[in-house]
This record gives sequence, C-alpha cells and structure tokens, in this order.
Amino acid sequence: MTLSLAFAQGAADACSNDGRSVLARTLEIARTLIGFPSVSDRSNLDLIEWVSGYLHGVGVQAQILPDVTGRKANLFASLGPRRPGGIILSGHTNVVPVAGQAWAQDPFSAHLDHGRLYGRGSSDMKGFIAVVLAMAPELMASARQSFHLALSYDEEVGAMGAKHLAPFISQAQLEPAGCIVGEPTSMELVIGHKGRHELNCCVHGKVAHSSLPSEGVNAIDYAARVQMQLQQVARRLAQGPLDSGFDVPYTTVQVCRVNGGVAGNVIPGQCSFDFEIRYLPGCDAEQLLVQIQDDAKQAMHGEMNDRAATASIEFSHTLHTPGLDEKGNQAFAQWVREASAMAHDRQRVAYSTEAGLFQAAGIPTIVCGPGSIKQAHKANEYVELAQLEACEQFLRRLACCEPLPPMPAGGEQ
Repeated sequence: MTLSLAFAQGAADACSNDGRSVLARTLEIARTLIGFPSVSDRSNLDLIEWVSGYLHGVGVQAQILPDVTGRKANLFASLGPRRPGGIILSGHTNVVPVAGQAWAQDPFSAHLDHGRLYGRGSSDMKGFIAVVLAMAPELMASARQSFHLALSYDEEVGAMGAKHLAPFISQAQLEPAGCIVGEPTSMELVIGHKGRHELNCCVHGKVAHSSLPSEGVNAIDYAARVQMQLQQVARRLAQGPLDSGFDVPYTTVQVCRVNGGVAGNVIPGQCSFDFEIRYLPGCDAEQLLVQIQDDAKQAMHGEMNDRAATASIEFSHTLHTPGLDEKGNQAFAQWVREASAMAHDRQRVAYSTEAGLFQAAGIPTIVCGPGSIKQAHKANEYVELAQLEACEQFLRRLACCEPLPPMPAGGEQ
C-alpha cells in the first residue's frame, strides 16, 4: 500500500521540520495497518506478512506462528540480539467490526484531521504497533535494553492468539524482565485489571401455537427468569466486596445478547442469551459460575420437565480472559515508572486485555499505550498524534535505561 498525496502531506505537516521523523514513519505505517480490514472473522495473514516484510527490511527476522486453520497467525520478533531479559512489546492485530456504525469516512482508510489519526484500530491498537515498528531501528540500536515484538490474533474474541503466544515466549527461554501490552490507556500505567468470563445460556422449551400456551414451554419466559436471577446476583455483587482502585469497584454480571422466537404467534421452543462476568482479583469466579448455573436449574428444571420431558437449561462457557493481578508486577511497574519518568498512573481498570495471559505465563506485565479506551470500538475511532509522540518518547526512555535482570521462571516472588 502507498500513501496518498494528501495523507503524505498531512503526515509531513504533523511533524517537525524533518518529514522522515519517527512520527512521520509512524503515520505511514499506521495508515497501512488500518488499511488491512483485520476484523476477527477474517484472516490477518496479509497484515502479518506485511509486518514481517517491513521488519526484514530493517534487519529483523520475524517468526510467523500460524493457528491450526492456517488463516490466522501470531508474530514474534526480537529487535536485536535474542538474549535473556528485555521487554516484550505486545499488541493485537485484529479489530472489532464496523457494521451498523455511522462512520464519517471509510473506517479502513486512515485520515488526519486536527491532530488526530482516524480509522478503525487507530486507538485499539494499531497506533501502538505502528509506533513500535517505526521505532524498531532505534530500539535495535539500544546498547542497554533488548526488546521483543509479540503480535497476536483474535484478542477481541477471547484472546485466542495470546493463549498460544504467551506459552511460546515462555518456552523460548528468553526470561523477559517484563511485558508491556500497548492497549489504549492514554499512556498511563495500568498494573491490574478485571478478568472476564463469557457464557451462553440456552433454554430448550416446547413449541406450540400461541393460542394454546399450556401445550408448550415458553423458552423466552424461562430465559427471562434466568436473566432476572442474574440481575439479583449483580445487585448483590455491587454491595461488595469492593475495590476502590477500579473505576467500577465491584464484580459485574450482565446480559449482552439475546436470541429467540420464530414468529409472533408461536410459543418459542428455544431462547439463548450471552452474559458475562467481569470479576475483581480475589473473586472466586469459578464458584460464582457454578452457583449461577445450579440456582437456575434448581429453580426451573422441575417445573419445565413437568410440562415437557425434553425441556432443559444448558450453559456453555465460551471464553475466559484472566485478570491482571498487580501483586506480581510491582518491581517491573516501578522500573517502568522510574525509567519513563511517568507522571500518570491509572493503576487498575475494569476492562480486560491479554496482559493476564502473559502474567500467567510467568512474565511480569503492565498495560500502557497511546489513545483512549473511550475511543475503542466506536465509530470515528481516533488517536491523537500527541499520544503517538508520547509513546515514542516512552519507548526511547526505556531503551536508554539500565535494564532489569532477566526474570526467573515463575515471575516475581
């Protein structure tokens, strides 16, 4: 892909006198990355192969790690000599869909306007990836710090790529000192976040003509009753335990999608819905899931079976993203604060990232990247150029600092 004349001029104008500054390279790379419509239901191979080719051009040999289908791939590359220690710079390559959103311009054609770069993924999180790629030659030249780039697929649908990438890094025996996940935090340091479970509940009833309700088992009615139970659980959890370090200081439960019924005059025989639990560190989420399922079945199965022997309520676990526990990250987080002269520290957030997976693999991990989470997943998504420049300075400071020693297997003690 090549820059349009207008975009190239805008990139040059956005920079200082040197039109080939790091910011100019970042904008060129970001435009290319945004141009790949790497929504999770599509392959990301074109993007991964482009990144691999770019890295090859600056002297870096990347490893492409395909999934079992061959349609998706992770990428791992050491920026300079592969030696124990160093910092993992992690980003995901997929983006959320744009269907049903009112974009002012083509979401997969980046454009600049009043100090902002617009396009799907500009904030979440192709802007961060673009900064790292633009900085690659400079990071490679660092005599003090080593860096490794880890790009994943399908973060938005269960962090599927990172579930393979994090163990790969552990098995490579790099013993990294830490990992920085570049999700949009407005360049503030995040050392903890909630974990997330997503489940599907499918209620199997019995179809009947709507004029004869006693002949059927209304699956939507029973699904609604399960949802009411979930609301009761959510209200109870809102009372505590509480952690004031989070913007939403309690574990949350909510229904996110419902599907059921075939016509306005038919008793529905099936209704399904998706719900999630975003849980605080220390919450026994597994036990909470068991309780939710047991309570629903105990309250309704008998009544349903009295009317139809085949009626049932079934739960299936669709994904889990572990939380990020700050207890394993203090030393690395403190080093990042001091090395980067960071003034702002958000501490903990309610959303989830791939960071918990890297931490689970024994790598101390924090989250810090350009852009605002408030822009993620929305129409007319953007990242401010000042944020991209701040990320550039952040990485430059880390490259110049005395490195942390390699982290032994198992992470911080």
